[in-house]
Amino acid sequence: LIKEFKSGASKSLLLDYRSCPQEQSEAKLEQLSQWIEICRKKEIPFALQLPDQYLATGMGVRHVKRSLEELAKFKKVDS
Repeated sequence: LIKEFKSGASKSLLLDYRSCPQEQSEAKLEQLSQWIEICRKKEIPFALQLPDQYLATGMGVRHVKRSLEELAKFKKVDS
């Protein structure tokens, strides 16, 4: 569900929409927002992969805000 990358002493995560186990878009977006909140609280850098967009690894208030904004703007792709 989450890929971990290690470079030196720090680690970062890839939060990937397609890897979410949920089937509906809304549930996937909710899961991603929960993961973003966990990363924020634990100060873990993360990248966000959506079907049509990639946000590079980052952390901090601006990165979290941008990530959540992209989730809010995301167009549903349920089949």
